[in-house]
Formats: sequence, C-alpha cells, structure tokens
Amino acid sequence: MSMRFFKVALDGPHGRREIVVPSPTEVQAGDAAAVEARPGEAIAGITEVDSEYQHADALPPTTQTAQMPQPPSFEPVDRDRTNLDPSRT
Repeated sequence: MSMRFFKVALDGPHGRREIVVPSPTEVQAGDAAAVEARPGEAIAGITEVDSEYQHADALPPTTQTAQMPQPPSFEPVDRDRTNLDPSRT
C-alpha cells in the first residue's frame, strides 16, 4: 500500500486549523493527526490531497504491531531435559 497525503481539519477552542499527514489510509490519517492534536481539538474532517509537492506536518501513523508490547523471548526447550535448571522444576 502506498503512502498518500491527507488534509485533516482540527476544530478546537481557538478555531479550526488544518494539518497534512502522510498515511496509507484515511482511517490511519486520523490516527496520525490525533498525535498532533492540541488539548480540546477534535477531528472535523479528512480529505485526500494530491501528493505532489506536499509537505507533511506529522509523521505517518504507527502500526498496531509497533504499539503493542512484544512477548518475551524464551530459550528453546531441551526435550531431553538435560539443560533444565533444577530450581525451575
């Protein structure tokens, strides 16, 4: 999926402002804009814009995998039970 650019309108107590974010999808553009939103601002609209000559105001959104903690790595189990620590059994 290629990166596209979206203009995200943010409404807040001091009026409306627009930021441009790179994102593969419109939904993820909202995620990217949420990081840049100020307290009290809400997303009022998202519009795809021509990517030519665009300057992004925010980084692309992170993936859910990158946001989730990764499980700890475990040592391989010795099926013959020759390397097991006796205190763990």
